[in-house]
Amino acid sequence: MSLVFPLNGKGDNDERELERINRELARQTAAMNQRPDPEMGGLSPEQVHRLIHSPWGETGGAIQFNETIPLSGLTGSPYFREMRELLLAAVRHDGIKATAKQNLPRSFVTERMEAPGDEETKALIRKHNKVINEHDYFLVHVARVVCQVAGLLRLQKGRFVVPQKYRDLLGEERAGSLYGTLLRAFFTRFNLSYLVHYGKETPSIQRCAAYTILRLGTVAREWRTIEEIYPEVFLPAVRGEIEQTQDDWTYGTPASETAYRLLHPLINWGLLEGREEKEGPIKSLKSVRISPLHNAFFSFNV
Repeated sequence: MSLVFPLNGKGDNDERELERINRELARQTAAMNQRPDPEMGGLSPEQVHRLIHSPWGETGGAIQFNETIPLSGLTGSPYFREMRELLLAAVRHDGIKATAKQNLPRSFVTERMEAPGDEETKALIRKHNKVINEHDYFLVHVARVVCQVAGLLRLQKGRFVVPQKYRDLLGEERAGSLYGTLLRAFFTRFNLSYLVHYGKETPSIQRCAAYTILRLGTVAREWRTIEEIYPEVFLPAVRGEIEQTQDDWTYGTPASETAYRLLHPLINWGLLEGREEKEGPIKSLKSVRISPLHNAFFSFNV
């Protein structure tokens, strides 16, 4: 006669008990994942997962775009303005001849330097450069790189060209669609760390950018300092990654680090407004609030 002990992996009773335990664990895990978490801005872990893993701007996704925004509503975005003007010039001139290093030619950069824009930044560029190349006017450089990342600009036979299938996006009536296409490429395919020339990369800032954008729409409706909003718009794991790099910094705080890596780009997309203060010869971003474009362009389904 042999004995079968409970939960020893043998017998129907043991298998049924194991199934019951697994069902209970699954139920508790599901309940925990659906429970609002104050550390996640009142969202549940399930909602945050959906938000940061959902494709941007796609039907049924967590982060939705209003691509009916008219061109007049997008003029506050320096990034969009430069990208669209670059694409229009490439079509107008049947391509823009690239330099030997596959950059935009100095003639085009000069043309964009003379266009209306941030005159203070342009004055500094002129002060420090006898001749101005693409990398010297970084706004134009970013525009060219992002347009290529988005597939809207290609280098063919030594010229930057816009593929025929994308040219209809350049019409004024398609401005919102063009903005959405470029914005999606910027945040999901372009490496935001490329914008910062120091310190370690912090990829979680970009990976969780949809969460930050959603939270800014709640906590930055009025002017707030970046120090105030820092713990409110970045997930705990993101703050942990940022703060791990602090030993390598000579200046700044975790909040100011996020300013360079995400808040400034959002300002350049016209989605945030910023106030700067001068600290010696350098201006630093001190406070932000969402722009009308943020509310008009984004909606969230979490």
